[in-house]
Formats: sequence, structure tokens, C-alpha cells
Amino acid sequence: MGLSFMGYDPDVTLGALGVGGGFWATLFQRSVNWKEALLIIPDNYADSLDQQLLMALAQMQFDFSDPATVAPYVLNAPLAGVPKKQLVMMMGVGDAQVPNVATEMIARTSGIPLLSPNAVDVFGMTPTQGPLPSALTTWNVNAPPVPPDTNQTPAHDNQVHQAIRRLPQEMQMLDTFFATSQVVDTCGGPCNLPVPANTPPPDF
Repeated sequence: MGLSFMGYDPDVTLGALGVGGGFWATLFQRSVNWKEALLIIPDNYADSLDQQLLMALAQMQFDFSDPATVAPYVLNAPLAGVPKKQLVMMMGVGDAQVPNVATEMIARTSGIPLLSPNAVDVFGMTPTQGPLPSALTTWNVNAPPVPPDTNQTPAHDNQVHQAIRRLPQEMQMLDTFFATSQVVDTCGGPCNLPVPANTPPPDF
């Protein structure tokens, strides 16, 4: 929801999106958290195809708060009364809670550049050397299990969602961004790093 906040807020101009995502109808069933959300789906929507249709229809209600709605305006064409913003967006490769496809869709929709060197290629985005005023950054902590590439709900969580915010290199990147308004590489190459020791175990 950080991108929605940045798109509408008239005061804050620098923002860090730790797990940027959106397009809720795409995101929900691809998240390991969907297993809990299923508890509120009525029994008469037990069929997976019915659930897909329900999500597609529900998206019309999500649009009012979905970051995808405001994404095109945050960086390049601010809404009336809203100043131009700068963002650093982090994506943990293989995040089981906020699927990478949702982060990548939001990044492309917002027009944010992909910081090079990147830990993973992102479809439709060309890596760009920093410093940059805004950027999508990619972080790979190699924490299994890897979520499926389909719209299946992951069977198990992993540590990716919690790990990247605890990386010293990520903290340094944020410190630099808020001090200088520039996104810079703090890994000295693609951010392929071990899971920090203080990362909690998966929630599910």
C-alpha cells in the first residue's frame, strides 16, 4: 500500500517500498497468505475456477486502493496537488508472500527503472546503472522453497519476505537514498546474499 500512499499524499516526496506489489486479483492466490484468506471464501465458491472469476469481479472494488490504479502517476505525472515523488522499490527474488510477478507489474506500470547490476532479469525492463533518482532493486537471498511460476498458491512460506529488509546492504541503500535522494548500488555487483542470521523463520 506504500505506492498508493505516495500517489495521493501531498507532502512526502521520498518513499521506500519494501515489498512493492499490486494488481490484487493477480497477487492474492499467488501468495502463501492466500491459505488464510480462503477461510472467508464461502463454501459455494469451492471450485478454483469460480474463485478466479470471483477475484476478477472483486478487482473492481479493489481498484480504489490498489497501487496499480495510481502507479502511472507517482513518478511521471503526479495527480493534482501532489508533488513529483522519488521511490526506491525492493524486490526479494522468490518472495512467497508478495509474488515477484506483482512487483514486476507495478514496476513496469510506474515507469521506474531497474537498477543495475540486478540479481534477476525483469521482463520488459532494461537494467540501468545508478545513481538513479528512483529505481527497482532486486535482492536474492536464495531462501527455499521457491514459489511456483504459475498462479498456484505456494505450499510453504520462505524467508525472503523478511530477509531483505534485514540485509546491511539494503539498509545502507536506504540510508543513502534518504540522505542524497539517489539510489546507488551497495552490493558491488548483483545482490546475491545469504539470509541474515536475525531473520525469523517462515510464518507458515
